[in-house]
This record gives sequence, structure tokens and C-alpha cells, in this order.
Amino acid sequence: MCVPPGLSATDWIIHGLWPSKFNSSGLEHCRTIPFNPDPLQPLLNDLNAFWPSLTATKRPDKFWGHEWKMHGTCAQSLASLTGELNYFHRSLELRAQYNLYNVLQGQSIVPSSNRTYTHDDVAGALQRQYNKRIGVYCSYSNVTSQHYFAEVRVCLQKDLSLMDCPDYVTHTEEASSCPKRKPVLYPVFSPSSFFEIPVHQKGRSNKKG
Repeated sequence: MCVPPGLSATDWIIHGLWPSKFNSSGLEHCRTIPFNPDPLQPLLNDLNAFWPSLTATKRPDKFWGHEWKMHGTCAQSLASLTGELNYFHRSLELRAQYNLYNVLQGQSIVPSSNRTYTHDDVAGALQRQYNKRIGVYCSYSNVTSQHYFAEVRVCLQKDLSLMDCPDYVTHTEEASSCPKRKPVLYPVFSPSSFFEIPVHQKGRSNKKG
């Protein structure tokens, strides 16, 4: 993972807006619609700030093109997501609407290099705020031998209203990828950060590096 310089230490960033079938595998490459970055020019500042590539070898527009071809093409039945500009703009709006950093900070859960939390601390804080089950996922670093909060998945219905994440209604370690009782770090997001990030196949997610 490569953390681009200049990213805010007080924001969660986007991985994608991923259409899926209810309680089943995600939809991918639904239509052949080539990616054209030109319509995204009005969004470039926000895209670079909140939807960067965390792969050192991949330019942001390559990452955005990947997300568009794999997931955006599956969202074209919704008027609010039709076309590249709408798809990326609405995704950015949803990130702002569900401001994970502010919600967690409001319940005294903040990034730290040494203070740890449990899965239930973070999942419970989000559920109290949104009254829905929000997916919380972790990664384990072989470099530091430490578990980290790496991804939060906010699940939406087709009208983009909030819903319980279907595979998360009953918490299990397998469903969340977080240890049930072990301490987990909510890391400080900085250019020196490095750890492995898990990849999940369903829903919408925001990643914290």
C-alpha cells in the first residue's frame, strides 16, 4: 500500500460504490462502456483527495477507470448514477454524507499509534449513529504483527437509502475479518503508514490506510 502525500489525516477515503445482488456475489463488468476521464475534470480535486489509488504503480485515473468498468457500468440503471460524472459525483456525496471520521470521533474513537479498540467498539459506534449494521473490516500486518481497522462498508438499497449489511446482521469473525476479542489499532493515516489491506467483494466501502 502506498499513501499519497497530502491526504487528510481526518478523513476516510473511498474504494468504490459497488452494486451487488442482495445477499449474494457482486456484479461486475455489466456493460462495455469505455472509461473516459474527461467528464471527471470538475471532480478532480475531490477525487484526488477522497478517492486516490493506494497502489504506487497505478495512477489515480487508472484506478478510477478500473472502478468504472468493473462497478460503475453495473450502476447505470439508476438515473442518479448514469454516466461517469454522475457515478463519481454521487459516490463522493455519499462519502460526505456518511462521514465516518466525524461519527467515530464524536464517540471518542480517534486514530492513534498506541491506543486500541475492539471490533465491537467501532461497529457499535456506527450502529448507534445510523441505526443500521455497518460492516467493519480489519487487516493484519506481517510487518508489525498487529491488527488494523482497514475498511468500513456502508450498505445501501437501490434507492441509495441506508440498510443493514446483509452478511453482517450477525457478527462473526469470518464475516468481518476482525478478531472478536483482540485489540485493533485505528491507525494514524500518514505517508509513513504501511500495512496489508484486505479486498472484499460486495457493497460500498471506505478505506482507512
